[in-house]
Amino acid sequence: MKITILCENNISRGARKWCLAEWWLSVHIQTDDGAVLFDTWWTDVYVHNAKQLWIDLNKVDAVVFSHRHRDHVSGIVHHPFTGKKPLILHPDILENIPEDISMVVKRDFTVHTSVWPYEIVPDVIFMWEIPRKASFEWWPYKGTDLKDDTALVIKTKKWAVVVTWCSHAWITNICEYAKKVSGQDLHMVLWWFHLFEKDAEAVEWAVEYFRNENIEFLYPMHCVDFPTQAKLYNEFGIKKLNAGDEVIV
Repeated sequence: MKITILCENNISRGARKWCLAEWWLSVHIQTDDGAVLFDTWWTDVYVHNAKQLWIDLNKVDAVVFSHRHRDHVSGIVHHPFTGKKPLILHPDILENIPEDISMVVKRDFTVHTSVWPYEIVPDVIFMWEIPRKASFEWWPYKGTDLKDDTALVIKTKKWAVVVTWCSHAWITNICEYAKKVSGQDLHMVLWWFHLFEKDAEAVEWAVEYFRNENIEFLYPMHCVDFPTQAKLYNEFGIKKLNAGDEVIV
């Protein structure tokens, strides 16, 4: 399995001559059995970078939205697809995205509003609604609890890999549900964390969780400030991924 970072707010050293950076994230996941595009960013940067990285987006089996925010769904209006791809999302998203984006989604895609964990391609599972069990980590975002915030869990021969976005459901809740959905322990987590130095208590909570879980590979990306990244590096030896980077599992 290969996970390619199509967009991030930094560019990897190896891709700096070909790829573009933009604030937010888009990821291409390729397995032996299929391919998935997870989020589409603000603009068409994910399309540009995919071409530069020799990834044919027309060959993806499905597109997935992580949650309703425009910085994760707006790029869909620039999609390159020649046929109607499946688009998997939480049903709340269609009710909360702007009309111009909703129109493209309904016109150009076969929409699947899953209400339970859903296997997109073999072993790549859309987790749907994350149970909010860790109250320490729960917080409403601008007055809403964002029940549509979700993630993917990918089953491998031994462990599970979690790919999450803004983690509005909070990362420990996401990881716990990923273990339940996959039936496996966690091997790797790629995530946005929304944690900063000023949230010291929450950072300590997360560090303690990851320490107890003994997860081998942690890749925090956008929305983790430098002091928090430094702390995670000192604790776990994490690596920061950028646009153009690949992870082979």
